[in-house]
Amino acid sequence: MINRVLNAPPDVSELDEPLREVVHACLSKDPSLRPTAEQAIMRLLRQQPGHHGAPQGPFHAPEFRSTIHPPPRRKRTGLVVGLSAGAAALLVVVAAVVVPWGRLVDLAADSPTVRTGERTPSPTKSARITPSPTASPSRQRLLGTQATVYERPGDPIRLTSYEVYDKKAKEWVNYARKGLTGSFSRYEDNWETLLSPDGRLLAERGKDYTSDKYDAIFITDKRTGRKTTVKTVKEPLISSIRAWSNDGSKILLNIERSKGDEWLYPGFAIVDVATGKLAMADVPGTTENSFGWDGRGEGVVNQYGSDLRFFDASGRRLRDVRDIGDLPAGTLDIFSPSGASFATECPDGELCVWDSRTGERLRMISTSCDKLLGWYDETHLYCWELDNAAKDRIEVIDFTGKEIRTLVDIPDGVGYSPTFTRTP
Repeated sequence: MINRVLNAPPDVSELDEPLREVVHACLSKDPSLRPTAEQAIMRLLRQQPGHHGAPQGPFHAPEFRSTIHPPPRRKRTGLVVGLSAGAAALLVVVAAVVVPWGRLVDLAADSPTVRTGERTPSPTKSARITPSPTASPSRQRLLGTQATVYERPGDPIRLTSYEVYDKKAKEWVNYARKGLTGSFSRYEDNWETLLSPDGRLLAERGKDYTSDKYDAIFITDKRTGRKTTVKTVKEPLISSIRAWSNDGSKILLNIERSKGDEWLYPGFAIVDVATGKLAMADVPGTTENSFGWDGRGEGVVNQYGSDLRFFDASGRRLRDVRDIGDLPAGTLDIFSPSGASFATECPDGELCVWDSRTGERLRMISTSCDKLLGWYDETHLYCWELDNAAKDRIEVIDFTGKEIRTLVDIPDGVGYSPTFTRTP
């Protein structure tokens, strides 16, 4: 029973929809993914005949949309209180009618138990920070291109750097922000520029090796002006900047070497920002895919074929999650903010959300998106939409595949590569 509580997904197959999906969501191992009592009962009510505008299908989830478009709260206090007080009891009564009592005991045994030392993400750090849709987004035309970025105060991610392909010079030009807000500047001597989650530190990789033939990254504290140089690998290897850890204490680098027109990844490196020290990790079995942080920001992952392989910070292989589909080039962050889930392009098309610990597929999302980029918050993804409008767009979508809002639009045919930073 203990093993089932900790590791096995609850068996709710005897329940009919929409109750089955609601009960499954309520028994999520990750507390931040469980709906509130109000959300659970409203989700059931919205599925009933006569409720207009409710999308149908196995992944219908009104509360996911409400994190971007919350329903009006005015004059609903009495209703909310009444539903909250009775929702849990109603769910138990309905479950008892549909499921034999012995099976109801089994369902209760499947409810999650938190082990000592295991991280329990706070729901206040995920979808609930999203601002009201009534706030008008600010618009900023991006330097070096005709793209426009749309932002609202409190957005959980921010566009902090991007690259634009210069057709005349036949090279990518780097632009970066001086902080989490404000204008962008051109960094023509850099291959990459990446801002820390709190907006204080700027990591850069220049286009030239040092005088002693090392690739290097430079970390600048914009408050004090202090600049740290970290030498990484010798020519002809390079060390591209992959991502900051969520807490801003580390930077993940990909070690790369060229093979004809391709780049291979024999390993990775992690920079301790406070000390400037570099920890290198060689990984047996060179891969054509880059390494990214795992859900906790302590180890890394890499795609091998259709499998996702997990490594610790030293490069030791830990485990594989098999048959996850594909991670398209340019995907920024496959893990949700809590690290509980990750997203890929499904083996059979569409988008898939997986349980990070068990590898179980949690849901499949049917969407018009053409390329997955990452997680906007715990219940929304963002992706490229290239076909359905006059301009290419980066869109936020919910778990039904519905497009919620536009983050960036750019004229069709422009080479453009964005980087978003998850804000504290």
